[in-house]
Amino acid sequence: MSERNIGSDPRFTIFAVPHDGNILHDSRGLFCVPKETIRFYHNQMRDKHVQLLAPPMDDREGKMVRFLYSRLMCDVERLEGPEEIMEKYGMGMWYEKAYDGTVINRRHNHRPEYYRFCQAYRREINDLCEKHRRVLLIDLHSYHDVIVPQDFLVPGRKTPDLCIGTDDRFTPPGFVDVVRKRFEEIGLTVDVNYPYSGCYIPKSVADGSCSCDFIGLMLEFHRRAYMNGYGYGEDGPGGAGVIRETILKIIADSAAF
Repeated sequence: MSERNIGSDPRFTIFAVPHDGNILHDSRGLFCVPKETIRFYHNQMRDKHVQLLAPPMDDREGKMVRFLYSRLMCDVERLEGPEEIMEKYGMGMWYEKAYDGTVINRRHNHRPEYYRFCQAYRREINDLCEKHRRVLLIDLHSYHDVIVPQDFLVPGRKTPDLCIGTDDRFTPPGFVDVVRKRFEEIGLTVDVNYPYSGCYIPKSVADGSCSCDFIGLMLEFHRRAYMNGYGYGEDGPGGAGVIRETILKIIADSAAF
């Protein structure tokens, strides 16, 4: 990573939205459960409406990169191999199981097709990092209590409205403090790396082949923080406007790091 230029130019913002894709089909007999069951798990595990939390930006300021396919087809932010922690749950890059342990896929004969789409998503983010000197990547997710693996939870510790995920190399601790304060000011409960941890780091940044000054940050919102009521299935976003305004402030804050 290049040396940081404290207090210099604004950062180009990349909103990475990997899990709100809604394209879900079974033309090759990928799944071993009925389509109604797959649609149920998709709706439970999808980062529903999370793209609405990103403020609109012009091409000079930032860009949203969305993966349009369901994560049940291919999870673009998972590693492929035993180093992926979610493999032990059957939810690595290619899902064999849903969050409750139900086996949904035994075949994986779709890998070549969907791996191509996965690579296109990753390449677009890499190219943006190559193009811009200073980058803020906001890895945008949502969750609700039902889908969190039980061994991710600490007894007696409540899940927060917002989980901030960080990377030891690419998330300045001082910036995390600023982000936390911003969201607490609008009334959200905030925790860092709980119940999830980490954030997406593009390959070219991680291996040092891209020299951009890069900050990575995961914002994982509980559905109750931005959807009407607690509801898992309600369609209307609730506090999305206030969250968008707060994210705009955070983008401005990031220029100082």
